[in-house]
Amino acid sequence: MIDQKIKFLLYESYDRHLSSAEQRRLKEALKTNAELQDLHQRLEKLNGRFAEHQIDSFGSWFAERVMNKIQSLPPKELVYESFLNNLLPLFRRVALVSTFVFILILGFNISTSSKPNVASAFGLDRMSIDELADPYNYLTLE
Repeated sequence: MIDQKIKFLLYESYDRHLSSAEQRRLKEALKTNAELQDLHQRLEKLNGRFAEHQIDSFGSWFAERVMNKIQSLPPKELVYESFLNNLLPLFRRVALVSTFVFILILGFNISTSSKPNVASAFGLDRMSIDELADPYNYLTLE
């Protein structure tokens, strides 16, 4: 059974420099406890594996270099913006034709009505609520 304080000292020995008293305590515990020696060997192997890998450092002014590179890139056009830009010529044609048809309908409604006004231009007839509620009148009007 490993004493928790000694185990903590073993872990701490990899993170910081131990004082001379702590180092002496750890060495004595390593000499007497086989389970602690096994843990120490496994930690040494693990530490050796990490030491083999080179640590890439970002270096100084890393964030500034990255931000400058991002700002120097040309702005990328979003997919939906290019889709909408491609539809604009189509809608221009449809808008011209629909405006012409709308003006023709307005002219026809004004010329065929007995009283030329805005309501007759749009083909709106005044109907009472009773006429709207009566299904027979509603169906015969259509």
